[in-house]
Amino acid sequence: MPLKPGRHAAGDGSFGRSAGMAAGRGAAVLVVAVVIGILLLNKVDDTPGRQVSAGDGGGGNGTEETTTTVPEAPPTTVPARPPGEVKVLSANGTKVRGAAGRVRDTLKAAGYNVLSPIETKQPVETSVVFFAAGFDREAQAVAQALKLPPTSVQPLPAADALPVSDLRGANVVAVVGAELARQVGASSTTTTTTRRTTTTAKRPTSTTSTTAKPG
Repeated sequence: MPLKPGRHAAGDGSFGRSAGMAAGRGAAVLVVAVVIGILLLNKVDDTPGRQVSAGDGGGGNGTEETTTTVPEAPPTTVPARPPGEVKVLSANGTKVRGAAGRVRDTLKAAGYNVLSPIETKQPVETSVVFFAAGFDREAQAVAQALKLPPTSVQPLPAADALPVSDLRGANVVAVVGAELARQVGASSTTTTTTRRTTTTAKRPTSTTSTTAKPG
């Protein structure tokens, strides 16, 4: 079998040029790899929330986590509205006649914008001071004026669970229970009428008749 002749480098120097180009491409790829590695290292060093510490001396990895504390704003205390700007509706939930009216008079004397008293849809056992949204502080003041505990103050329930049939635009609804009815009843003014008895004494009248005898 005849053997093929071996290939030899061309005498025009093309082999040398090809080897040089391959070496150049390899060097370029190496340079690109080094640049990418440097960029990745810089990105890791610039990670947010960490600070590079030189000469740590603690045997750590050279990074220190920093914590930023944001001071909280002081709480803002909003004063309660003046009584004249609060519409209060008193509703009688007891069988004591006039109890809601006396509560209205008490609150009117305290300067509140009171509405005509009404009755609740259902009898209640204890007094409750309901408030519309944003009038919780005012309801606390109303409860204090009526000498009710702070636990008696509650937000207005849903429309189908309201204690009255019509709010009449009230900001606060004071529902009168048995204890409040007794309280305002005891403090109400009682008028006592004293009957004056006039006794007329009749004086006896004596008539003396003198008859002249004929002489």
